[in-house]
Amino acid sequence: MPTRDERRAEASKHLALMKGAFAKETQATIDAAVVYEDGDALALELPEPTAEATETQVTTDFTTTALRRAQGKTAIVDPVSYTRPGGAYEDGSFGPEQILCSESNLYPVLCGMKSAYHDQNRSYMCGMLLTSRAMYLPNVVFIREGEIREANVIAVPEPNRERALENHRSERECLDCLAARIETMLNIAAANEIETLIVNAYACGRQGFQPKSSSFSNNGLPLTLAPSKPSCSPCRAQALMRSTRHSANPRPSLKRSSRPPRNRKTTNSTSAQSICPKASPFARSDADEDLRTQTHKAT
Repeated sequence: MPTRDERRAEASKHLALMKGAFAKETQATIDAAVVYEDGDALALELPEPTAEATETQVTTDFTTTALRRAQGKTAIVDPVSYTRPGGAYEDGSFGPEQILCSESNLYPVLCGMKSAYHDQNRSYMCGMLLTSRAMYLPNVVFIREGEIREANVIAVPEPNRERALENHRSERECLDCLAARIETMLNIAAANEIETLIVNAYACGRQGFQPKSSSFSNNGLPLTLAPSKPSCSPCRAQALMRSTRHSANPRPSLKRSSRPPRNRKTTNSTSAQSICPKASPFARSDADEDLRTQTHKAT
């Protein structure tokens, strides 16, 4: 694995290339970007779905590798740094967002959104749970092994459970926050008619949430955002979700997921059923299951 200094040097070269080759595309994305204020995405009017079911695949590939297999209008979820564009990518940091920046023009785009997004977040840390303030960034350019492809990016900050508990936030607050964050990314995807959504192991790993807490369902459709094996690298665990088109009997419109009842007790190992009471029977509950590519279909 490259050292921090080597990553810093590579970031500098990559940034110079993106500024020179894709300046026009970067500015177009910044101009068309949409910032969703905290709570706005939860109240969005969602269009009627064009699919009957949702296919879920779990893979150990990096996000940019999964993008090459994606079909239809595609969006990638960026666990965006809340106050610093790219999360110190230019300084050699390594993580899910930095991987995206290293193979796209996402970092210049994020820098262009600094005053509208990152700077305004500094006063709302909420005990490190942050807020659901999010961005929709259309037509970000991704480059991998000489292949160029555009994809939309949904930038949603991850709540930090470990730090929140240190700041005297309750387990219940952490889980409610995670549920709202997941609902935010799905509503933004639905509102923008995304057909394939690529999500990393959102909020797992160093953020302190168990993979079970990031598995959920909505209207009976299984949407597993993280692998069941908690020991796997959070940077490599991806979920690729693709709508299965069917014009005869479309699903009812996607509705906001239910929040847990107030008298429900939660623990560190709370499962998907605690976050969304109507959890899908397809949701995986065995934390020791071997990580492998899977496809689930609700019928």
